[in-house]
Amino acid sequence: MRKFISLIGWLFIISGLIIGTYLCLYLTKPVVEYGVTYYDPHPLKVLYGLITIAIGIFLGCVLLGISEIIKTKLRIVNNQKQTPSN
Repeated sequence: MRKFISLIGWLFIISGLIIGTYLCLYLTKPVVEYGVTYYDPHPLKVLYGLITIAIGIFLGCVLLGISEIIKTKLRIVNNQKQTPSN
């Protein structure tokens, strides 16, 4: 379970970076003038890309933190089981 949560965290980080980079580079908006359609760069594409990257990194780090908390709790429980109680 811990490794699965950690894997999902890394996937969030990687996908956030890839999708955010794509948005920063290629986001366009269609413009129709005189019956001709062409594509202009979207004026907020860098902002949208950076927000996507930030959200992906934040959510990924939260999941990585949760997996580390689970790892620490499991280690504490295992240590308590191994030590004999009086």
